[in-house]
Amino acid sequence: MTTNPSLPGTHHREEQILLEWHAQIGNSEKQLWGLIHSKGLLDSDAQELYRKVRSSYEKKILDSHTHPELQHAEYCLWKLHYRYIDEFCRRIKKFSYNAENDKLGIAQGGVSQMNNDNYIKAFKSFLSEASEFYQTLMVKLRKRYGVSEVALFYKKDWTSTTFDSETILKCQNLCHRFLVCMGDLERYKQQYANLEIQNKDWSVASRHYVEATRIWPDSGNPQNQLAVLATYIGDDFLAVYYCVRSLAVKEPFPDAWDNLIFLLEKNRSCNLQCVSTKVSFDLFKPSVRSDQETRLQEPNDDSSYYSKLEGENNHFKDTKLWSLIVGTISFLFITSRYLDA
Repeated sequence: MTTNPSLPGTHHREEQILLEWHAQIGNSEKQLWGLIHSKGLLDSDAQELYRKVRSSYEKKILDSHTHPELQHAEYCLWKLHYRYIDEFCRRIKKFSYNAENDKLGIAQGGVSQMNNDNYIKAFKSFLSEASEFYQTLMVKLRKRYGVSEVALFYKKDWTSTTFDSETILKCQNLCHRFLVCMGDLERYKQQYANLEIQNKDWSVASRHYVEATRIWPDSGNPQNQLAVLATYIGDDFLAVYYCVRSLAVKEPFPDAWDNLIFLLEKNRSCNLQCVSTKVSFDLFKPSVRSDQETRLQEPNDDSSYYSKLEGENNHFKDTKLWSLIVGTISFLFITSRYLDA
């Protein structure tokens, strides 16, 4: 007795359903970006279709069972949001340029400024809505798998769910990715949507990244994002620290090595101020700063910038010792690379 391999079995039907879903969501996204390019980001039909596409990815994440499927859906969902962010930034930059450089008169310049204000307002709204969406999706995912919030961080609570450990690990991995996305959304809000604010508050983004590291310590992605935040506040020591951490895990962040080399290259040739012999450093208590050092600091030195970041990096302080350490490491490391080459 022979069997016909062309007969549609269960696995074949699942593949067919998946292909049909990809085709459907692909057509919806093409239609979405066609509307955006013809009518603009603020068009109501485009916004409605965006939420429809977003809901399709959400449903796929909640209904999928295989890890590759989940990862693919999550990646496509973030790519959808990132394309929106990129488009908003491009248009805001364009209107800002027109408003500042328009030589045709006050009226035209006023129109450019008004359009720019509308886009900035809409951008803030989009980022807030997207962040709330990811937060709600995390709750739905935990409910779908019967995983409590405590179980995301502690294995001892896994006995309260009827699902196996592999399934819970999938939930943890996805939740860590959602937290990274939420951190990025908050980072973009501070960086691009709050242009009028001089002192940015990175604490919310930092908190999301730190929670992501707690849920999935094997991932170097949130560690790299914390390094990015450190560069925003001008702390290269903290940036180097998190770059190294993003590499020293089971799942290193792909660009972390290049980011680390960039930081070391930048600090290799920097001019370090001489550290006075009057200043004493206790290497066993790096957060303790002597009175002499405090008095020697620049008048405009903002030693409180670490209050902008929350979590495990609060124990670092702005001391010249850290700049000296980074400069020394940078010089030795980069110079040795040139000699080896």
